[in-house]
Amino acid sequence: IKMKKITIQHIGPISNVEFELNKINILMGPQSSGKSTIAKIISYCQWVEKRFILDNEYKHKVSNQLLEFHKISKNSFSENSYIKYETDFIKIEFI
Repeated sequence: IKMKKITIQHIGPISNVEFELNKINILMGPQSSGKSTIAKIISYCQWVEKRFILDNEYKHKVSNQLLEFHKISKNSFSENSYIKYETDFIKIEFI
């Protein structure tokens, strides 16, 4: 079984992070360093994966789900922002 992997670049305080996701992950760091943003992006990507597996498509807008539901500010994103989420079932890239 292939591991789940996430890459996040230039979102909020996060300049570049890439790691494999396990059943349990611990995010440690100072206040306002991006821990919650990472957790929200992971949650969103896992939701997209489940929707795609169940529906065989994804019809939702990123802005509705990631920005509004998870309350990540549009100001956290720039033209260099990037998210990649890979599992055995799906590869998601948001640029």
